[in-house]
Amino acid sequence: MVGEQNLAVLVGELKGQVAHLTDAVREGTRRSDEGRRALYGRIDGIEQQIGQMALHVQTIETRVAAVEPGAGFATRFRDGLSGVRLFLGFVILVCGGAIGAFWDRLINNLGSTP
Repeated sequence: MVGEQNLAVLVGELKGQVAHLTDAVREGTRRSDEGRRALYGRIDGIEQQIGQMALHVQTIETRVAAVEPGAGFATRFRDGLSGVRLFLGFVILVCGGAIGAFWDRLINNLGSTP
């Protein structure tokens, strides 16, 4: 009888340990499932953000493509004006030199005649 009581106590302890272990496994599985759901939720959020960023980049590329021909014209026009300004500066310097030479000659000729 004592052996049966010890056996019954041992079986009861084992059942308790198995129940505790089963509860621990269920809890671990539940936590793992929650963590997995949270991770997949984050991944879905990142994928949505990537999609939004792709649309944003595509919109920016479209705007740049629309502005690019005008910007190219403005750049060519500005470069052309730089050349014109250099040419006009050269012409002004030449004219200034010619006026200076004429003035010098005029002064020298007036000063040499009595």
